[in-house]
Amino acid sequence: MSTSYFHDRAAPASQNGLSPSSPSVAPASRGSNALSSRITSVLSASYADLEIRDALETLDARRVQNSAETRRQLRLDVQKEVIQCNGEIIQDFGQVAEQLKRIGTAISSLNNYCADMRGHIAAANKETGPVLEEATSLINQRKQVESKQQILNAFNAHFLVTEEDATVLTSTVEPVNEEFFQVLTRVKKIHHDCQVLLGTEDQRLGLEVLERSSKQLNSAFQKLYRWIQREFKTLDLENPQISASVRRSLRVLAERPTLFQSCLDSFAEARESILSDSFHAALTESTSENRIATKPIEFHAHDPLRYVGDMLAWAHSTTVSEREALENLFISDGEEIKRSIQAGLESEPWLRSDDDAEVFDGRKALNQLVSRDLAGVARLLRQRTEQVIQSHDDATLAYKIANLIGFYRGTFAKLLGADSDVLDVFNTLEASAMRQFRANMRDYVANVQSDLTVAPADLSPPDFLEGALQILKVLAKSYDTSVAATDDDRQGFQAVLAEALDPFLNGCENLQKTMKDPENAIFAINCLFAAKEVLSQYAFANERVSDIDDTIEETVAKLIDYQHQYLINESGLVTLLDALATTTDSPESLKKVPELDAFKPDALVAASQQLDDFLPSALIDASENIKRLRNRKMIQDITEEAAGKFCEDFEFVEGKMIAADDLTYDEDKEDEEQEPGLRDLFPRTSGEIRLRLIGQRQPVFCFTAASSSPIPQAYPRELADNSWDNTGLLLEAPFDPSRRQSNTALLTIDLTKAVADEAIALNSSIIIAYHPIIFRGLKSLTLADTQQQSLLRLASHGISVYCPHTALDAAPGGLGDWLADIVTGTKTVNGSSDADAQSEPSNPTKDDNDDDPFIEKKRPTFMLHHQPSQRTLRFGEPPASAVPLTAPHMREVIKPQSPELASHPNAGMGRIVRFDRPQPLPTLLDRIGKGLNNPKGFPIAIPQEKTISDIEIRSVGICAGSGSGLLSGLDVDLLFTGEMDHHATLAAIEQGRVVISLFHSNSERGFLAEVMSMKLEEAVQEEWTKFREEHKDNQKFEEALADEDFEIAVSEVDRDPYGIVVLKSDAEQA
Repeated sequence: MSTSYFHDRAAPASQNGLSPSSPSVAPASRGSNALSSRITSVLSASYADLEIRDALETLDARRVQNSAETRRQLRLDVQKEVIQCNGEIIQDFGQVAEQLKRIGTAISSLNNYCADMRGHIAAANKETGPVLEEATSLINQRKQVESKQQILNAFNAHFLVTEEDATVLTSTVEPVNEEFFQVLTRVKKIHHDCQVLLGTEDQRLGLEVLERSSKQLNSAFQKLYRWIQREFKTLDLENPQISASVRRSLRVLAERPTLFQSCLDSFAEARESILSDSFHAALTESTSENRIATKPIEFHAHDPLRYVGDMLAWAHSTTVSEREALENLFISDGEEIKRSIQAGLESEPWLRSDDDAEVFDGRKALNQLVSRDLAGVARLLRQRTEQVIQSHDDATLAYKIANLIGFYRGTFAKLLGADSDVLDVFNTLEASAMRQFRANMRDYVANVQSDLTVAPADLSPPDFLEGALQILKVLAKSYDTSVAATDDDRQGFQAVLAEALDPFLNGCENLQKTMKDPENAIFAINCLFAAKEVLSQYAFANERVSDIDDTIEETVAKLIDYQHQYLINESGLVTLLDALATTTDSPESLKKVPELDAFKPDALVAASQQLDDFLPSALIDASENIKRLRNRKMIQDITEEAAGKFCEDFEFVEGKMIAADDLTYDEDKEDEEQEPGLRDLFPRTSGEIRLRLIGQRQPVFCFTAASSSPIPQAYPRELADNSWDNTGLLLEAPFDPSRRQSNTALLTIDLTKAVADEAIALNSSIIIAYHPIIFRGLKSLTLADTQQQSLLRLASHGISVYCPHTALDAAPGGLGDWLADIVTGTKTVNGSSDADAQSEPSNPTKDDNDDDPFIEKKRPTFMLHHQPSQRTLRFGEPPASAVPLTAPHMREVIKPQSPELASHPNAGMGRIVRFDRPQPLPTLLDRIGKGLNNPKGFPIAIPQEKTISDIEIRSVGICAGSGSGLLSGLDVDLLFTGEMDHHATLAAIEQGRVVISLFHSNSERGFLAEVMSMKLEEAVQEEWTKFREEHKDNQKFEEALADEDFEIAVSEVDRDPYGIVVLKSDAEQA
């Protein structure tokens, strides 16, 4: 260990620095190889080996110094320590060997002692063996004797009865007491245990004991039977409470079924006689119980129902008492009796009739016994009740008695069981009463046959039906209180209906056949509703009520068809429907629609006029046809249903006309005037019809209908330019019962997003927008498009949209005439004329008492002279005593309405005003500025060589909105419009004309607030008052009609998209 592995490398080199001589080369080479091998082995050694790790840990624990001396002595020190440890181990093993030697000596000593003991024990066993054998034999003999003694004592105690006990069991002198039952129980046990004795080889003892015990048991049961019979004879039959001893005796006697049944038969016969006597006494004799005197039942024989009821009540009370008295025996002791009878049948198998039958049912036995007790009472009850039934001819009385008997029949069935003999009596009496009821009802029907002549004038149910329903009400009430109704025996009442209702309904049906439509249906419904009103109060008549409902539904369908025919006939729609009956949806067929007689212009205009005349009172007139229906709600429902069918028919006609117009419209001639289409002549839309006829019947739509219906009357859609315009009801909001709109109609020129927000905030019912928000058909409805978004939002909030547009322009007194009034001075900002102030146009006269310029009595006075050929009106010629208020002028319609509507003469697009004397342009400008409430200014174009003050105007062409097309080519001095395109304006001033353009909607907006809102308010007030009066008693409309106030509002956010910016000069800004 101490050898240095690098010793050879440390040897000094030769002094001269040369290599060693050749002989020393071989040893040096061997030393170098050994050193390399040693280094390789050291480097290849694994220091993860456990032995090396343990050696290192041991070395570390010694805490030696790492020095050359220590490394040389380490191996010697370790070997020294190993030798010392081995010496200590050898010394310890020497001590162990010494101790084992001492233990071996002790074991040898013990083995010697044990051998001696075994010898002594063997000698003792040899001497005591005979004595032990003799003792064992004696002990076995003693056990046998003791066992025989125990068996003898047990046999004597169990199978032998003493003379004293036999006397108690069989002697009639001895009483039946507890001792008797104890001895009887012991003898029964002896009799039962004899089976053990009979199982042995010698059966003689068992047979003798069995014979003796059987004789003793028979004698005991005979003694018990005779004792019970004596007890029954002394029993108080008026209060049949069975004593505990008798009950116990009966339970024991049940082991002999024959004797047990004989006892019950004797008891039943005695009780039957007693109860029959008691019932007769209750019928005929007065009694006094608990110091309260009671009258005999026959005292009330004059009241048949009470008489029968009292007898049945007495029988029921007696049955309950009888059952309670016997219940303890058969219910409380029933299981013991059942076991006893089972034992008796096993001992007397010849008595068993059906092996599968139940041995004993306590409740059934009790019911049978009580039924036998009541047999006499039942016979007497049947005689008296049949006398009552046969002696009266009142059908209701017979039926009440039958129901009363049926009620008690159900009660007795619960008390005595469904197979009780007493129930046969009740069934017979009930059948007898029902026969009497049917006979009496048939006699009543025969007596009222003479009334089946003619129905009442008001088509109400006839007297014979009213009388029958009164009887039926009594019968149903009686049935409802009977047990039949509580048992849900619905079929039981069908027989009553067959006798008490069906003959009278058949009579009404015969009367109905003699009537015409719709009287026959009204009469039938009134009769059926009267019957339903009586029957619907009772659940057991639900089946018949359902049948009546089905019949009413069929009859109502006939009335709906009648009302539908009335609507299409009175409206003139039937002519169009008949003409379209043979048409198809093919283009060839649709192109021929305008050629049909009913769709020619004159006929179609007449049909449209007839429809307009019909609509205002359509529902009222239709309701008048069926006003004699007693159900007011049904009148409304039938009319609404018929109106719905009418709307479907109208949609069919409308669809055909639209399709025909689409096929005949020539898009290449869009800019040219074409022949009016079918929709131009017949402009009503299905939305308007539906809103008018159906929508107003919905509470939410009440005000919507009231506010929109006057518009087409004042501004008919026939006046609109339907070749491109889109007027009428453009959005019909869906009905939502949970939503409640305010009574507000919002007027606006344009329906913008801001206006939609305003209407939603006001919770308006309808928006009346002058310009249509929909001009052409929509291919989609999305939120991406702002206009479509507004429509969707309005519909979701229940707000409808109506548009009059060009109908408002063309109508007399409409937008065209309003602008003409402004130009001529008929209308000024304060309502007075400026005819007397033409020299001072900036200071018009003002009437301090004229606060509202639009009240009718403040309107300027003028005379009209109509010239049909020129459609010209003459203004400004008041009576001689009057002062002129307007500049005298003539008015013409630029594009008269064709064909002319009789209700709206002088209608058409645009107006021409021709003054009798020239009007200075400044005067007209002043009138226009003040009339439009726009004093700041408006655009005007004049010929370049002239000034405003130099120009005088003799004629004015007027067109609201865009006037480029309508005013083109007119021979007038001034073109007054909302807007005109640039080139048309240049052409006009080059021709010496003046053009005033107000910006498009500024020529229209003032009309809403100043004219239309007031006219609409008056019309809506009339419609709303009328509607509220019609439906004031209708609960369906109660909430909607609670608020009588309404508002016709003009939008505050509606404005023209253009504004005017007035710039200030630098000097003005300074």
